[in-house]
Amino acid sequence: MGKKEEKSLKETIVENAQGFALFLYNKEEGTVLGRTGRGWARISVFYLFYYLFLAALFMISINLTLSCLDEETPYFQTRLQTPGVSLQPKLPSKVALNTDIRYSRSDPSKFVTHLEKFLEPYADLDFGNCSAGAYAAQYKEGKPCIYLKTNKIIGWEPHPFLDLKVETDRADNRADNSKAPALVEHLQELGVGYDPELMYISCYGLKEDDKNKLGAVEYFPKGAPGIHTSNFPYQGKKKDASYLPPIMAVHFPNVEKNVEISVGCKAYALNILDDQRTNSGFMHFKINIE
Repeated sequence: MGKKEEKSLKETIVENAQGFALFLYNKEEGTVLGRTGRGWARISVFYLFYYLFLAALFMISINLTLSCLDEETPYFQTRLQTPGVSLQPKLPSKVALNTDIRYSRSDPSKFVTHLEKFLEPYADLDFGNCSAGAYAAQYKEGKPCIYLKTNKIIGWEPHPFLDLKVETDRADNRADNSKAPALVEHLQELGVGYDPELMYISCYGLKEDDKNKLGAVEYFPKGAPGIHTSNFPYQGKKKDASYLPPIMAVHFPNVEKNVEISVGCKAYALNILDDQRTNSGFMHFKINIE
């Protein structure tokens, strides 16, 4: 047997190119990419109906899923079962990355300007020295006002305490999280009795030294230091497009100047339990007025 003749690289390339060209279009067999026109027609019709079927199946599945869901209420609400407490003024993130109240009495404009827009929908509410048009002077005097509300959770409403001892027994929970006083102590300090139609909110110094520097705290509306339960539950934008989140005002008329004071604010209800991981039921911030 003779020795098999080896092809040169050039011959190999030319042969492969010719084979590929024949695959692209074979004139003798009338094929393109190995298929005749009839073959391409068959496979095109098959995949057309196949993908139409998949698209229809996908649309039917999505519509069935959406028809089973409430447009307003999330199916899973495992994280937001208890509202947090939010504070105003809260400056935009490009100005401040926290909710601390830090300013000089000579220039409180960044907070005053922010509150002008926030308080526009609440202009008719009587918040005493913290009412619209009055809070600006308080900031200039170093007696800031803050405005508190709870985060909106669809369908949630505060449950009143049938026995205040239940809240008092939560001392360990408060000590580990909000550092707040018992509701009974808060009511005694204000000199008012318990009203089951109010969700009370208190603000306090986190440590004894902070309490002394913070001084006495005033709450508005006067005589009702909380948010009325008639403002709940929130039903969502579509069901209640005109819903205005209820707020209350807190005034610090005796806050010590030129020191940093750690402050907490907590909401009280039977179905609010402090949770530091999700910051539910309370919030902490600092006050420093030069």
